Amino acid sequence: MDWVLKGREIRLEFQRRLIAGGLHARYATGLDARSFATTYRPCPVCQCAGAGFLAEAPAAKICGHSSSRTFTYLRCDECKSAYIAEIPSVEELSAYYGDPAYHNHMAPGALSRPDWLFNRLSRPAPKTGRRHLDYGCGPGQYMEFMRRSGWETTGVEYSDASAAAPRRRYPVVLVSEMDQLADREFDYITMLHSLEHVEDPAESLRRMARKLAPSGSMLIEVPYLECAEFRIFGAAAFSMFQAPVHLQFFSDRGIAAAAGKAGLEITRVRSNAWSPTHFTWSLLNALRLDFSREQKRKLYLLGFPFVLPFSLAAQLMGISLPIRQYWLRRATS
Repeated sequence: MDWVLKGREIRLEFQRRLIAGGLHARYATGLDARSFATTYRPCPVCQCAGAGFLAEAPAAKICGHSSSRTFTYLRCDECKSAYIAEIPSVEELSAYYGDPAYHNHMAPGALSRPDWLFNRLSRPAPKTGRRHLDYGCGPGQYMEFMRRSGWETTGVEYSDASAAAPRRRYPVVLVSEMDQLADREFDYITMLHSLEHVEDPAESLRRMARKLAPSGSMLIEVPYLECAEFRIFGAAAFSMFQAPVHLQFFSDRGIAAAAGKAGLEITRVRSNAWSPTHFTWSLLNALRLDFSREQKRKLYLLGFPFVLPFSLAAQLMGISLPIRQYWLRRATS
């Protein structure tokens, strides 16, 4: 297929550029990121300087916005997490995050019956506790689920623009205002598809860990590259890659390392089998079929009953899926 050949061409071109620049190419076993100290950053998860080339990814089309730029992603030699080599400029990221459609793609607190069932099955509320904190709460869909489950819920967002929608229904603070929240106060903290967006995920995790009650629990949900979809479709078409807004992709080892430094430990890891239609979206991307967010949502609902059995079977067989979930608690030792 064209997209497979294109991926091979990109990798070969990357190697040619390394050699032409007189750099020491360790492409097959990893590229020493210290050779690029003036350009490439160390791993944002474990701070290791050694990394290998992973992919050259085109800018994703999100809410109708895209660009002609491509972005280099590396894989850490130590923790095997992947990350964007250069943080995009404020202007580049603002083109995505500054669009109201990015934050307001659904009504604040909207929770349809399928959405409620999805959360009930994939992210059930803990059986004990009262206070919930949602980091990167978006329009507040999961906060509404928690409210209906009998919890007091608070959101955290990155800017006034992204906080505007959920603030119509819930208390929401900005990341810069998190010191207003008491430490060790929240029984349940969620970071659902937010940790891949932040420049320093390890520090974000440490800040959230300070807010966790002694007997509380935390759920992290992130895209996962060690899955069949990424191996099949690559960075250009894999629906969860979304360059440049996804700055990093975590490995199990990377999450464990970052959690340990934050005083947390993992209690459970699994794929989220209840969100099974990413293969379909990746296939549409590979075929260059463009659909709006609302059209994709309808396709999701239509395809859900057909692909769910395969997704659940894959989970039972231990096959990794595109979304990874980590449950954590305060470390006991």
